Amino acid sequence: MYFRIKLAVLVCALLGVFPAITMVVATDGSTGVASPRESRSIESTPVSDLSYTGDRSAPEAAVDDDEFTPEQIEFFESRIRPILVERCFECHGPDVEEPDGELSLASRAAAIAGGGTGPAIVPGDPLDSLLIEAINYDDIYEMPPDSKMPDEEIELLTEWVEMGAPWPGDSDEVVAAGEFDIEKLKSEHWCWQDVTSPQVPDLSEDLWALDDIDRFIQRRLNQEGLLPAADADRRSLIRRLSFDLTGLPPAVEEID
Repeated sequence: MYFRIKLAVLVCALLGVFPAITMVVATDGSTGVASPRESRSIESTPVSDLSYTGDRSAPEAAVDDDEFTPEQIEFFESRIRPILVERCFECHGPDVEEPDGELSLASRAAAIAGGGTGPAIVPGDPLDSLLIEAINYDDIYEMPPDSKMPDEEIELLTEWVEMGAPWPGDSDEVVAAGEFDIEKLKSEHWCWQDVTSPQVPDLSEDLWALDDIDRFIQRRLNQEGLLPAADADRRSLIRRLSFDLTGLPPAVEEID
């Protein structure tokens, strides 16, 4: 069985199916196959230091070394901080009392501590940094949620994490990561609430609402001091229907 697996991997590698697969020799002398993500993390590692034990944490020096060069600090201030301010601080900045996902980016220590899903950055290891995964719009996280960052900004943030995430004047105090309280989330978020049958608003004097859903809409409009929009004419309705179903405007005969 082991021979068949090795043979299959060799054939796939020759055919170019797995171009990023790397055979890794562990410290105990055994061999294994590193995933593309793991193989990228060891591309620049000297052969004498190659080992894979399942722990892809950042190198010790990259995590503990807070002595950054003036050039690195200048890189952060001129290239990285403006991105964080524009793209991240609205929800995760120092002025946000309750940051989204319990993640604060107010300091380097806060970013390392992370939020409810774990550390946002692993200094020296962008591949294991949730922040880098999120801005690349991976399968789970997509940040910023409105639109993906330009490629240039993604490359700058990746370079910043890779160089150890330099940050000037940061405190040595480690900010405690927020706990992922599932029961608290269930009590607050609508998606976990039980389905109920709310009482339909009594708007008997209002002639706009045609059904119960309209009555809920009308009640909110009244609360906001707004009036409902006028009913769409036949031409508008057929255009909406045609664009929604076909992506094209309706034919002349359909309008007439």
